Amino acid sequence: MIEFFKKYFNKKVILTYLYGSVASRLLGFFVAMWAAKLIGVYFESPGFKNLWGLNSHKMLVSKETLENLTWIAQVLIGFFVFEIMHKTLFQKATELAPQYYKKGMEYLEQNGITEKARNLKLLTINKVKEKAIIGKEKVKELADKYSKASN
Repeated sequence: MIEFFKKYFNKKVILTYLYGSVASRLLGFFVAMWAAKLIGVYFESPGFKNLWGLNSHKMLVSKETLENLTWIAQVLIGFFVFEIMHKTLFQKATELAPQYYKKGMEYLEQNGITEKARNLKLLTINKVKEKAIIGKEKVKELADKYSKASN
Protein backbone atom coordinates (compact mmCIF):
# COMPACT_ATOMS: atom_id res chain seq x y z
CA MET A 1 0.00 0.00 0.00
CA ILE A 2 2.81 2.41 0.87
CA GLU A 3 4.57 1.62 -2.41
CA PHE A 4 1.39 2.57 -4.23
CA PHE A 5 1.36 6.03 -2.62
CA LYS A 6 5.07 6.51 -3.20
CA LYS A 7 4.63 5.59 -6.84
CA TYR A 8 1.56 7.69 -7.65
CA PHE A 9 1.74 10.55 -5.14
CA ASN A 10 5.30 11.75 -5.43
CA LYS A 11 6.47 15.25 -6.31
CA LYS A 12 7.05 14.51 -10.00
CA VAL A 13 3.58 13.04 -10.56
CA ILE A 14 1.85 15.90 -8.77
CA LEU A 15 3.81 18.61 -10.60
CA THR A 16 3.19 16.91 -13.94
CA TYR A 17 -0.53 16.89 -13.19
CA LEU A 18 -0.48 20.56 -12.17
CA TYR A 19 1.46 21.63 -15.25
CA GLY A 20 -0.62 19.65 -17.69
CA SER A 21 -4.12 19.33 -16.47
CA VAL A 22 -4.88 22.17 -14.10
CA ALA A 23 -3.34 24.92 -16.23
CA SER A 24 -5.04 23.79 -19.42
CA ARG A 25 -8.40 23.34 -17.70
CA LEU A 26 -8.17 26.80 -16.19
CA LEU A 27 -7.33 28.35 -19.55
CA GLY A 28 -10.11 26.37 -21.23
CA PHE A 29 -12.57 27.65 -18.62
CA PHE A 30 -11.57 31.29 -19.16
CA VAL A 31 -11.78 30.93 -22.93
CA ALA A 32 -15.23 29.34 -22.57
CA MET A 33 -16.37 32.31 -20.49
CA TRP A 34 -14.96 34.65 -23.14
CA ALA A 35 -16.86 32.72 -25.85
CA ALA A 36 -20.11 33.14 -23.93
CA LYS A 37 -19.50 36.86 -23.66
CA LEU A 38 -18.70 36.99 -27.38
CA ILE A 39 -22.09 35.47 -28.17
CA GLY A 40 -23.69 38.21 -26.08
CA VAL A 41 -21.96 40.87 -28.19
CA TYR A 42 -23.67 39.79 -31.40
CA PHE A 43 -26.94 38.19 -30.27
CA GLU A 44 -29.71 39.27 -27.93
CA SER A 45 -33.09 37.98 -26.83
CA PRO A 46 -36.11 40.28 -26.80
CA GLY A 47 -37.01 41.67 -23.42
CA PHE A 48 -37.77 44.79 -21.42
CA LYS A 49 -34.15 45.97 -21.65
CA ASN A 50 -34.36 46.43 -25.43
CA LEU A 51 -38.13 47.12 -25.62
CA TRP A 52 -38.83 43.65 -27.01
CA GLY A 53 -36.53 44.18 -29.98
CA LEU A 54 -37.59 47.69 -31.00
CA ASN A 55 -34.43 49.30 -29.61
CA SER A 56 -31.94 46.53 -30.38
CA HIS A 57 -28.76 46.89 -32.43
CA LYS A 58 -27.96 43.19 -32.23
CA MET A 59 -29.46 40.17 -33.96
CA LEU A 60 -32.56 39.05 -32.08
CA VAL A 61 -33.04 35.39 -31.29
CA SER A 62 -35.33 33.63 -28.85
CA LYS A 63 -34.20 33.10 -25.30
CA GLU A 64 -33.79 29.34 -25.79
CA THR A 65 -31.76 29.85 -28.97
CA LEU A 66 -29.48 32.33 -27.19
CA GLU A 67 -28.94 29.88 -24.34
CA ASN A 68 -28.18 27.09 -26.81
CA LEU A 69 -25.73 29.26 -28.77
CA THR A 70 -23.99 30.27 -25.57
CA TRP A 71 -23.78 26.69 -24.36
CA ILE A 72 -22.47 25.41 -27.69
CA ALA A 73 -19.84 28.15 -27.86
CA GLN A 74 -18.72 27.45 -24.30
CA VAL A 75 -18.45 23.73 -24.79
CA LEU A 76 -16.88 23.66 -28.23
CA ILE A 77 -14.44 26.52 -27.90
CA GLY A 78 -13.55 25.73 -24.29
CA PHE A 79 -13.03 22.05 -25.06
CA PHE A 80 -10.86 22.71 -28.11
CA VAL A 81 -8.71 25.20 -26.24
CA PHE A 82 -8.44 22.77 -23.33
CA GLU A 83 -7.31 19.93 -25.58
CA ILE A 84 -4.85 22.07 -27.55
CA MET A 85 -3.36 23.60 -24.42
CA HIS A 86 -3.23 20.25 -22.65
CA LYS A 87 -1.23 18.68 -25.47
CA THR A 88 1.11 21.61 -26.13
CA LEU A 89 1.53 22.71 -22.52
CA PHE A 90 2.20 19.18 -21.34
CA GLN A 91 4.83 18.65 -24.05
CA LYS A 92 6.51 21.99 -23.38
CA ALA A 93 6.47 21.45 -19.62
CA THR A 94 8.12 18.05 -19.89
CA GLU A 95 10.74 19.45 -22.28
CA LEU A 96 11.54 22.71 -20.50
CA ALA A 97 11.00 21.90 -16.82
CA PRO A 98 14.45 20.33 -16.27
CA GLN A 99 16.14 23.32 -17.90
CA TYR A 100 14.26 25.84 -15.80
CA TYR A 101 14.87 23.80 -12.66
CA LYS A 102 18.60 23.73 -13.35
CA LYS A 103 18.72 27.47 -14.09
CA GLY A 104 16.68 28.24 -11.00
CA MET A 105 18.92 26.16 -8.76
CA GLU A 106 22.03 27.83 -10.24
CA TYR A 107 20.51 31.26 -9.57
CA LEU A 108 19.65 30.33 -6.00
CA GLU A 109 23.14 29.00 -5.35
CA GLN A 110 24.82 32.07 -6.89
CA ASN A 111 22.85 34.41 -4.65
CA GLY A 112 23.32 32.29 -1.54
CA ILE A 113 19.62 31.67 -1.13
CA THR A 114 19.97 27.90 -0.82
CA GLU A 115 22.34 28.29 2.12
CA LYS A 116 19.96 30.75 3.78
CA ALA A 117 17.07 28.35 3.25
CA ARG A 118 19.03 25.47 4.79
CA ASN A 119 19.94 27.64 7.79
CA LEU A 120 16.33 28.74 8.20
CA LYS A 121 15.15 25.15 8.02
CA LEU A 122 17.66 24.05 10.66
CA LEU A 123 16.75 27.00 12.87
CA THR A 124 13.06 26.17 12.59
CA ILE A 125 13.67 22.50 13.39
CA ASN A 126 15.74 23.42 16.43
CA LYS A 127 13.03 25.79 17.71
CA VAL A 128 10.38 23.10 17.32
CA LYS A 129 12.57 20.62 19.21
CA GLU A 130 13.12 23.17 22.01
CA LYS A 131 9.39 23.84 22.30
CA ALA A 132 8.71 20.10 22.37
CA ILE A 133 11.21 19.62 25.18
CA ILE A 134 9.80 22.58 27.13
CA GLY A 135 6.29 21.27 26.54
CA LYS A 136 7.19 17.83 27.89
CA GLU A 137 8.73 19.40 30.99
CA LYS A 138 5.63 21.50 31.63
CA VAL A 139 3.39 18.46 31.24
CA LYS A 140 5.50 16.58 33.78
CA GLU A 141 5.35 19.51 36.22
CA LEU A 142 1.56 19.78 35.88
CA ALA A 143 1.14 16.03 36.27
CA ASP A 144 3.26 16.08 39.43
CA LYS A 145 1.38 19.11 40.76
CA TYR A 146 -2.07 17.54 40.26
CA SER A 147 -1.01 14.13 41.48
CA LYS A 148 0.25 15.73 44.72
CA ALA A 149 -2.95 17.80 45.04
CA SER A 150 -5.17 14.75 44.67
CA ASN A 151 -3.25 12.84 47.36
